Amino acid sequence: MLTHYVPLYYLRGFAEQGEREIIWVFDKTTGHSFATQPQKVAAEHDYYPEEVDQFLANLIEDPCNKMLRRIREELLFSVEDKNEFSQYILAMIRRVPRHRERLYHEVLPDALEDTVFKWRATIQSLMDEGRLDSATYSRRMSEIDRIEEEWKQDLPEEMKPENQPPQISPRVVNSLALMHWTFVIAEGPSKFLTSDNPVFYTEGIGMGKPESELMFPLSTRLALWVKRIPISEDCAFHHARQFLVREANKRTVHNATRFVMYYEDAEWVRKLTKKRKLKLQLLPPGDHGLYKSRLDRERQPHRGGGPSAHQ
Repeated sequence: MLTHYVPLYYLRGFAEQGEREIIWVFDKTTGHSFATQPQKVAAEHDYYPEEVDQFLANLIEDPCNKMLRRIREELLFSVEDKNEFSQYILAMIRRVPRHRERLYHEVLPDALEDTVFKWRATIQSLMDEGRLDSATYSRRMSEIDRIEEEWKQDLPEEMKPENQPPQISPRVVNSLALMHWTFVIAEGPSKFLTSDNPVFYTEGIGMGKPESELMFPLSTRLALWVKRIPISEDCAFHHARQFLVREANKRTVHNATRFVMYYEDAEWVRKLTKKRKLKLQLLPPGDHGLYKSRLDRERQPHRGGGPSAHQ
């Protein structure tokens, strides 16, 4: 079964609408690009078992798809919606291959080491207290050694990340919802990209520092920008200057594991995905020249083409 690790409804917000939906995929590894349909992007066979896929669809995606549609139509997004949409964002971070790879190479080895250390400490404590004889002590320690080696080679099925829904902590949801959200609108010439790892955040410093930031493209025309310190009125919509759009796109490309997606075969996307080092500039809070004024928007010439209005 072909399973999307980036939801199909989300991906459709980055496709060109015509007789059939088309999305352009740019491969950071090979430098090649190709056109396909959203159904064939950011998906792998049996990436999740069916029950996990249904859990994500029914409890995470479906409730937030209506919310995402409202955001794309630039309707009012309520502050009360932030908790629910924060779950969608965190699920997006934790369902992609990059996060699974991190679990296998960074998180699970440390967790395994910590677990067997505690087991050994417990057995040693029982032995020191005279509650185990030598034979039982040796047998238990040997069992722990055997389990440790088996788990290093292959984890039990119930412990493998691919067999579990993404873990979403209420504490982290609440922390994200308490930050200041701004929805930024791109009017061209460049619009927003997405990728196979679409949520950028300041991974090195976390989300608790004044300079913490999260950028999440929501469609070709819209992105969510989250900061720890106030940006503007919470959950407001602002028209972005091209500098902000470019910086958002650099974050998306930097964050991508391999594939970047856009609604057209744009040369600037191809050049951006081929860059080996992207310098990400610090985005200041507040207006500071990042948003267009009403006068700027009135002066901007109408641009035809591009994705359909619902995006």
